[in-house]
Amino acid sequence: MSNPSISGLYEIVIGITVEDESNLINYWEKFGYTVNLSGNLHAETAKKLYGVDSNLHSLRLQNKVTDRSLVRLMVWDNPIN
Repeated sequence: MSNPSISGLYEIVIGITVEDESNLINYWEKFGYTVNLSGNLHAETAKKLYGVDSNLHSLRLQNKVTDRSLVRLMVWDNPIN
């Protein structure tokens, strides 16, 4: 019996600030990515999940020619770094 494996990069996550959001979306669009999903978390929930006490707006970018190599931009109101 063979063990299943996962190969290749499925998703990268990049933490950014609100000021960088539009510039980074424009950057990734040059490589064929578009925003296909987005969502929000209140600071309380983001702290429980990620340890960051900040509101979060998350954008999932997908390339039109692949189902892998997704990019997620996590836009923090108050980033910690």
